[in-house]
Amino acid sequence: MVIAARVCSAHCSRSARRLPVFGGGSCGASRWAATSLVQYAPAPRVLVFALLTAAFVAAAAVLTLIPETAERRPGALASLLPRARVPRPARRAFVGALPGLIAVWALGGLVISTLMASATLASLLLRGRAPRSTTRLGSAALCIGVLGTLTALGVHSVTLFFAMTAVSDFGFGAAFLGSLSGVAPLAAPDERAELFAAVYGVSYLAFGTPAVVAGFAAPHLGLLHTALWYGGAVALLAAVSLATTMTCRSDPASLSSGQAPVGAGSR
Repeated sequence: MVIAARVCSAHCSRSARRLPVFGGGSCGASRWAATSLVQYAPAPRVLVFALLTAAFVAAAAVLTLIPETAERRPGALASLLPRARVPRPARRAFVGALPGLIAVWALGGLVISTLMASATLASLLLRGRAPRSTTRLGSAALCIGVLGTLTALGVHSVTLFFAMTAVSDFGFGAAFLGSLSGVAPLAAPDERAELFAAVYGVSYLAFGTPAVVAGFAAPHLGLLHTALWYGGAVALLAAVSLATTMTCRSDPASLSSGQAPVGAGSR
């Protein structure tokens, strides 16, 4: 969260649009890399984590080269305590983004897709659009893709399954891009780490919790019925997100026109 907030500090609106691009690309690439290491590399239980540790150390070193944008103040050790908070100016946009955030990450728990290229493509193609229209397009694609994926399961069509999974992943990238770029500019530089912690806290809870519940439900309902209920819930959340963007009168990011950061005293 701190790394994301640090990268976002200099040019928040533009950086917020780039983060999903790197996130989608790295997520897809890391899945291929991890499965390849497990299959072909020696000591797969150790090597993956050793490489991740080295990558984090390298990222920490590169992070020191980025200029600081927030005012330095005492309390370095206290700052290491995890905190998640949504600043007051961003709360309305954050609540509006919740259905989309939960839907896209719950999708990750339903289908661990290898087609994250379409999510990255969505982030690249739509990064210049307004957050509300991007979220709207992503929510619609997510709803259509998930319903199409469930249809493919019902008719046992592998081709339709992968095609609709690609549509779902496109919706994942677009909806997450719109949600993040709509919320991030509304926080001051010293508030963004806590805001990103809140965003990713919700996202990863949505990623893991429904999958655990589905795991307990599957022995009783069966895999197909569990997937249908799970996918139906994701599609419903995507529809709620779409309805929210349709009824919203103004784009939340327009409150920070000119990309001027909100004052730190807005708590």
